Amino acid sequence: MRAVSQAGPVLTLRPPGPGDEDVARAAQAALQAEGFGFGCADADERWSDYLTRLERDRLGFDLPPGRVPATFLYADVDGRVVGRASVRHRLNEQLLRIGGHIGYAVLPAFRRRGYGTEILRQSLALARGCGDMRSTAMALDNLGDALCGLGDSHGARSCYAESLPLFREIDDHRSIAQSLESFARLAAAERDACRAATLTGAAAEIRRAVDSPPSPYEERRQEQLLADARAALGEAAFSVAWSEGEAMSLEQAIVCALDEGGASGGRGGEAAS
Repeated sequence: MRAVSQAGPVLTLRPPGPGDEDVARAAQAALQAEGFGFGCADADERWSDYLTRLERDRLGFDLPPGRVPATFLYADVDGRVVGRASVRHRLNEQLLRIGGHIGYAVLPAFRRRGYGTEILRQSLALARGCGDMRSTAMALDNLGDALCGLGDSHGARSCYAESLPLFREIDDHRSIAQSLESFARLAAAERDACRAATLTGAAAEIRRAVDSPPSPYEERRQEQLLADARAALGEAAFSVAWSEGEAMSLEQAIVCALDEGGASGGRGGEAAS
């Protein structure tokens, strides 16, 4: 799978090959310094056996307990490996809570060039090909997060607006709550603290109803968002906005999130002035 940016080189997602062992071990060392992993053969595993294992993982043959079928790919730009992607074909209960469908990494020397976003775009196409609605919805949400972080509000909203109805269609209340939180982060990025507080309140109520608290990582992100919203609105206005979200039904919360007219992009700043 290939993509060409208008002003940059081609990024290709491809399977690891017989000549990639040295590159993979160097990439593993670079990411281990950050407490992360690239994905590489075990120290006592022959490279050819590792490649065979990846293919068996892709096909779902003889998977150990807790593993799911997945496609592992290198991100290649002009013959250089700049990152990797792992697209899980489905999730088990543990991965539904921590993990998700797409894992990716960009090597330190190649960051801030748009490669991470392009890896996610191409991984999304692969997730769609798996035919699993949850895979597609989660991949869209992940891509939306990346675009939001890059300041592309329109692109992020488009991804979130496609993923949320899919979560609703499969009746996944936990993922609906996560999607509302994604919309809340987008609202915060657009300086709409009122909308961010309301959507986060709605998500919190859905989480309580299904007994699905946020992960530590999700909780840290929300703490910062809520602190910023309180500072922008003041405690009284924040409480009103949060309570409005808590009082919403599931369908009302979804409609609120998808309502582009409600994304005013500035209410929080006005309330603080």
